[in-house]
Amino acid sequence: MLQFPGMTEEDIKVFLAEADEQLQYLEDGLLDLEQNSDDPEVIAQIFRAAHTLKGSSATLGHDKMARLTHSMESALDLVRKSQANVTPALMDLLLECLDMLRILNREIATAQDSGADVTELDERLLDVIESVERQASAGGVAGGGGVPPMGGAPDEAMWAGQFTGPADVRVWVRFVRTCPMPSVRAYQVIDRLSALGTLAYSEPSVDQIEAGDDVFDLVAVVEYDGDALEPLIEMVRNVTDVEDVRVLQVSQIGSARAAMQATAAREAAAPAELAAPLGVAAGGATVSAARGAARTAAGPPVTAASTTTVRVDVARLDVLSNLVAELVIDRTHLAQLESKLAEKHGGDELVSELNRTSTHIGRLTTELQEAINKARMLPIDNVFKRFPRMVRDLAQKQGKEVELIIRGEDTELDRSVSEEIGDPLIHLLRNAVGHGIEAPEERIRAGKPARGVVRLSAFRQENYIVVQVADDGRGIDPDLIRASAIRKGIVTEDAAARMSDKDAISLVFSSGLSTAAQADQVSGRGVGMDIVRRNLEKLNGSISVDTAIGRGATFTVKLPLTLAIIRALLVSLGQRIYAIPLNSVEEITRVETSDINTVGGREAIRPRGEVVPLLWLGDVFGVRGHDRSARLSEPGQKVFAVIASSHEGKVGLAVDRLVGEMEIVIKSLGTFVGNIPGVSGVTILGDGRVALIVDVPSLVRSVVDERNAVSQC
Repeated sequence: MLQFPGMTEEDIKVFLAEADEQLQYLEDGLLDLEQNSDDPEVIAQIFRAAHTLKGSSATLGHDKMARLTHSMESALDLVRKSQANVTPALMDLLLECLDMLRILNREIATAQDSGADVTELDERLLDVIESVERQASAGGVAGGGGVPPMGGAPDEAMWAGQFTGPADVRVWVRFVRTCPMPSVRAYQVIDRLSALGTLAYSEPSVDQIEAGDDVFDLVAVVEYDGDALEPLIEMVRNVTDVEDVRVLQVSQIGSARAAMQATAAREAAAPAELAAPLGVAAGGATVSAARGAARTAAGPPVTAASTTTVRVDVARLDVLSNLVAELVIDRTHLAQLESKLAEKHGGDELVSELNRTSTHIGRLTTELQEAINKARMLPIDNVFKRFPRMVRDLAQKQGKEVELIIRGEDTELDRSVSEEIGDPLIHLLRNAVGHGIEAPEERIRAGKPARGVVRLSAFRQENYIVVQVADDGRGIDPDLIRASAIRKGIVTEDAAARMSDKDAISLVFSSGLSTAAQADQVSGRGVGMDIVRRNLEKLNGSISVDTAIGRGATFTVKLPLTLAIIRALLVSLGQRIYAIPLNSVEEITRVETSDINTVGGREAIRPRGEVVPLLWLGDVFGVRGHDRSARLSEPGQKVFAVIASSHEGKVGLAVDRLVGEMEIVIKSLGTFVGNIPGVSGVTILGDGRVALIVDVPSLVRSVVDERNAVSQC
């Protein structure tokens, strides 16, 4: 079990929260750097994130993370100084390091040692660094009197030589990788060098060191008045955590200082954020080129306004949300009591006072509910940010060129929805890359650019959030869908022939259907789209598809903003109340029993000329005393039919009467009760009664499955 002496549980929580942010900044930045290798803002963001992780992990005492991030920082520093090029091999290596950092971060979160070893990745990074430095040395660094590269030791020949008396000397110091306070040690070295002579120059500068920058390699020039180098070397070596010391006499003082001043000028011209204290993480993630043209340096600015925000544990928000839900129930109950009292004692002054108080409490409860709901809202970017890396890796595995463009990532939705929407979107994106986007040579033959485009967008529509996954690939061929459905036994040849292209394409959501010629790691097993539909229906959501052969496909997902409280139509069967989610209700009609016909062995009605299967809700839930045959036998009888729909079709639900429309709080049935066909949850009414929430998609699916079974006989 991992332990971090001197660190409290709260310290570790703070570290994990910051580490998650910095790891995401790293991923966003690396993906952006792959497309914009010459963008200094992107390089600065990545360097800053690695630097922050290095410092915080060293402070925590996680040596493996500190060691790996230090090597990453050294490699990135070469890119930042234009000493190393951004190559596919370097990007793959840095992304591998990022994956390792996530593993190490999970070690801290779980306090369990994963056994992960960073040695191989660290050595590969050092090989890159040393290769660049060898090239720099071969380019005449020694003759020019310049500062050696910061990532590695200086060339031996450059730092050899006889000391000939008072002169300027250049001192190079390396601190051990596990040094917990490198900036403090660097300042101690600077302090001791200043005691021996006049400090002419240092890299990093004294201001940067005092600001708290981590320094594992230090170069300083001192006007040394001593007559031997040994005291200087010994004094520096005695500083704690010093790993190595090299000293070089500068014979050409003028040229050396000119080179150093030029280096200082280049550093001063660098972006301002690089000169700021890196220990205070400005954050910031430039959205990758795959995220479109809206690239911004997105970190929270370090201003006084930032002190007005605090981190709140999600569990506390859940408790508040549940308490507000109970208030909503009691508000409804109070309104019902007030209404009953008003009927009996309409002119009573106390009843009037109760009415005013009830109205005021109702308004406050509504405002409190809205405030809590807003506090639970998160930008959908928390979901979207995991996808650029996934799309990149999938495209590379399949030898495809794919650009992911993200729009609307600032659209907000409830945390409960954001937790559930991730898996369906993963399936849609994997299918877009695996099924939709063609290979580069196929796209070129079709007159398209070699690089395919996948667009992921989100926007708000009334009380719903709409997410679209679109690609410019080959599209969905309805004839291929029909053939696959027939081959899989999903529909008969006659049924497939009667289907419109739109209905045929909708079969992609059928269980077991796939048009992939060969199963692979990405697609072709016929389970993805069925899972997508079922998961979305559990969220009271829907999915539709629009496609054209050769032009691509667009999948549109529609979800409620919150899963905790919904509007529902309350209906009754005898003394029992049932809630039908209002987003599933299309219309309500009264039907004479004589207008109920039998179509395909099932009762059906014809509202607006459309044939809709009819389900008697009392039969579905086995309500005692609910005699359907008696109702049908009486002439002139009418029943209420609620026309409800899901992605697969419509169904009419026959009920006794309509109670009204109401905002309800969804409660889970729990594992003790388990899944009940046709029921998605329960709610507590204002009078304390429990009402079952009707699962419309499952009822529609049962009718569709029955119809398909009959058609195949």
